[in-house]
Amino acid sequence: MLKHLLLILLICSGFQNLLGQQHKSELEQAVDSILDKKPESYYVIHKYLRPFRKDTSQLKQLIKRFDEEQYLLGKAYAENSLGIAYRNFSMYDQAIQTHQQAIKTAIKAHNIEFHVLSLNMLGVDYRRIEANRTALDYNQKALMLAETVENPSTGLKRSIAVSHNSMGNIYLLLKQYDLAIKQFKKALSIEKSINNQLGVAINYNNIGIAKEETGKIEEALAYYQESARINDNLNNEIGKIISGSSIAGIYIKQGRYKEALQLIKDNLRKTQQLNNPFYLTSEYISLGWAQTKLKLYSKAEKNLKKGLEIAKKHRFQSAISDAYMHLSEFYENKKEYRKSLEYYKLSIEYEKKVTNEKNIQYVNDLIIKYESEQKNNRIKELAKQNEITQLKLERNRNLGLLFTG
Repeated sequence: MLKHLLLILLICSGFQNLLGQQHKSELEQAVDSILDKKPESYYVIHKYLRPFRKDTSQLKQLIKRFDEEQYLLGKAYAENSLGIAYRNFSMYDQAIQTHQQAIKTAIKAHNIEFHVLSLNMLGVDYRRIEANRTALDYNQKALMLAETVENPSTGLKRSIAVSHNSMGNIYLLLKQYDLAIKQFKKALSIEKSINNQLGVAINYNNIGIAKEETGKIEEALAYYQESARINDNLNNEIGKIISGSSIAGIYIKQGRYKEALQLIKDNLRKTQQLNNPFYLTSEYISLGWAQTKLKLYSKAEKNLKKGLEIAKKHRFQSAISDAYMHLSEFYENKKEYRKSLEYYKLSIEYEKKVTNEKNIQYVNDLIIKYESEQKNNRIKELAKQNEITQLKLERNRNLGLLFTG
């Protein structure tokens, strides 16, 4: 009788445990699983926490729980993800503050992989607000720290690629196109070596931008189309929007206005669903540009000014410059030359804020500094190797004397 009673109690207990697991949220189950193992690799942590990386309230819960459990790498992952989420909502002050906290967490954990990742993310934050010197500094720090590791992990290799890509994007803003392409190709090579198709797609699109800016329209289109193909395969919505927008810009330059207009309208619908101001401002400006070419003037003016309004609200200096330039073209087409000139001057004024000589000189100085440090590091490494070789020769010589003596 006692055995039967114990059996019933065990069954009931097991059933209650099962019910308890079912009542746990997906977030709680993921946290329990990851805390059981406490992985140290970014990619392993990402497998557990990927479903929650866009939900700010869930990410805050993760940060709190990992802090309580002293699981610093999980906390750093969640902090970086929260910073990215803030950035995607154009909440740049919050993004910067959160990524700065992620750097502190990574340093406390003595983990170079997460330290490099956090530096890169902070660089992207500053690039989005076009604080280009600060952005470049952080990406440069990330790259130099990553290069201190002799055998980098896949995650660290990915961060090195992000550093090169981010630096390339800053060179794009400063119209240093050859330097930009050099950085994007370095990033592309790394992304291919670790089979990161998303990174491959991003760098193809970036190379396309640099090619387009140097007037190589057909080459640019080929890069954009390859990026679009990969993004389609990955079903990457933001990637599809970016490559679609790039292709539409080429279509306009090729005089394929109706094809461009349809592509931009599809893009705008998707971007409105994402509610991301950074991409939204670009789509409204592109839409107004295509409508100007098709002489749909009332619609064009409305959309160009809508894009300008969003760009001003979020301080997107390059987008403000683009909007003014297309408004200048719009009024020129309408033969309102005074307004056209006013908008042209405004466009140049905002462009100079990004591409002034001081910024370009700063970039050049930083490149020289980086290359000099790399050269010094190589000299030190060769000196160490030479010292080791000399010690080995001396040891062998002493051993030879010992056995012949």
